[in-house]
Amino acid sequence: MDTVLVFASKTEDYGSFGFDSCRKELIDEFQNTCLSEGLEFTIRENSLFLTLTDTFTLFRLAARRRSASEWNYEFSFSDKNSEFIIRNFVTQYREARQISTSVKNEISPEEINSKLSAAQFNKRILTKEQMRDLIHLLSLPHGANFSVPGAGKTTVTLALNTLLEDRIEKTLVICPKSAFEAWESVVKECIENPKETELFQRVFGDARTIRMILDNPKYNRFYINYELATSSDENFKELKRFLGMHRVHLIIDESHRIKAGPGSLRGRLALSLANLAVRKDILSGTPMPQGASDISAQAEFLYPGFGFASQIKNKVPPGVVMSGLFVRTKKKELGLKDYKRFEERIDMLPAQAAIYAILCNQTIAQFHSDQLTRSQVKYLTRGNAMRLLQASVFPRLLESGKEVFPEILDAAFEEGPGKKMLRAIEICESNAKKGLKTVVWTVFTGTLLELQRQMKHLEAQVLFGGNPNVDSPDLNSRETSLRKFASDRDCFVLIANPAAASEGLSLHKHCHDAVYVDRTYNAAHYLQSIDRIHRLGLSNDVETNVTILKSNIPKGISPTAIGGIDDSVMRRLRAKVDNLHQLLDDEDLREIAFAEDDALPSDVSEMDQDDIIDLIQELTGKKVSK
Repeated sequence: MDTVLVFASKTEDYGSFGFDSCRKELIDEFQNTCLSEGLEFTIRENSLFLTLTDTFTLFRLAARRRSASEWNYEFSFSDKNSEFIIRNFVTQYREARQISTSVKNEISPEEINSKLSAAQFNKRILTKEQMRDLIHLLSLPHGANFSVPGAGKTTVTLALNTLLEDRIEKTLVICPKSAFEAWESVVKECIENPKETELFQRVFGDARTIRMILDNPKYNRFYINYELATSSDENFKELKRFLGMHRVHLIIDESHRIKAGPGSLRGRLALSLANLAVRKDILSGTPMPQGASDISAQAEFLYPGFGFASQIKNKVPPGVVMSGLFVRTKKKELGLKDYKRFEERIDMLPAQAAIYAILCNQTIAQFHSDQLTRSQVKYLTRGNAMRLLQASVFPRLLESGKEVFPEILDAAFEEGPGKKMLRAIEICESNAKKGLKTVVWTVFTGTLLELQRQMKHLEAQVLFGGNPNVDSPDLNSRETSLRKFASDRDCFVLIANPAAASEGLSLHKHCHDAVYVDRTYNAAHYLQSIDRIHRLGLSNDVETNVTILKSNIPKGISPTAIGGIDDSVMRRLRAKVDNLHQLLDDEDLREIAFAEDDALPSDVSEMDQDDIIDLIQELTGKKVSK
């Protein structure tokens, strides 16, 4: 019987299979398995080298066929550390498979409360749903919390982290900037008189500063934003060094941001750190903003080498793949009164509609062009979708188009803001007269700033990617805008970009009305923006209103019917929210999906192929083949 020597290194992120004195047929079988599974490998000195994650994958696949006649061999380990790493992987794999069919909770709520109380975690009492989720997460090697925004994911994660203190030394949270406040405040909100080592310390600065912060013995818990963590190789190396030195609980907050996996800096960062952490948790209320593939990288982060990504790629439903490995508190479980949803169709102005019609025809022509490659068509359609959205709201955003159609664009400029913008202002003014505050959601900075200018009399504040940092004296700094909106009685409007403000904000104590001037194809931004004003802690006597404004193309503008991009967006949002419902088994999501009865990326550039096909079909009124 042949012996295959296995080596695994966490710190260097690679493993190998040695085939000294093995049959050539056996070596070929291992290589063919790598090729069929898409595992990248190199051959040196009769050994096959892979990343650690792919080492796990190959070990799992090869072990299944170990006793087959053509695979007659046994494993041996090159050292005790390699044996520990591989056996730990096998143990977690078996546990995860068992949990996917039945969960055995070995700890009671009474035991948890006793342990939390001993750690002075008694300022915030866990709800029934939070306790249920915590018990389930404790039973998992690694976990996912997909509860709705406002359900207390941060609180549950801190409780989990507190109960894991005998297994971990340090904690690192990677999150968006919008989540900073939540991680800064959660310890003081949950724990009586916390020690300095229990507080979360923000990681900032260059690589040298990052090392000083992470090595400071005063702190055990840290958080860093995605942008800083991925801004340089040196920063990444410091995080990797930190995880290699300590037993770290690694938490990825708003984990849908790593959905692109190796195709993005954030995804590569998370996947590269995955094998270094002793415990991993991901948090997201919208883990599948575009479709089933979005969950692949998140599943691979939690359980490298388990084959979850390949199962999803092979059309196994995500809910089946992730069965038993995540928790979710649904909005209906929060006891919230349903929000009211209103849709208003608003005609474009004449010149605005003419510009829109020209852009429609350009988009259709480019899509059917024989002179363009498929990738060029995809790139151009995405850009055209952005321009169609701009034209449907505020044609002045199309300044660069003056060289192509100057007369019509001049006429559109003369018309001023589109009727959707004027209607949003009208709603805000009406609410202000009643003493009510309104949050207005819009995609484009130009629209946002024009709405602020038009609503100076309402002391309108803005929240978008261009907000200066907290240290800036600018009146439009993020913190200044939020503070003024929350506390100033004369400030009635907050105008926000979903890409910058749909995560991490709690506006429900101050505002109960939202108006959408426009939306993109990103379901995550749409769902999370709703949850800014409709979340846990909202009184049942409060009415929450959501108004969605949709552009209508007046008849007679074009000799052929023109479709509306708002209708395409609504239809695709419905499909994506319904996909999310399939994963999370949440009727709230199904209701939201069916509310899009005419039928969200940081911008339109995240349109997928189905989004593009739907847009062209909407514009032409004809079915388009993929």
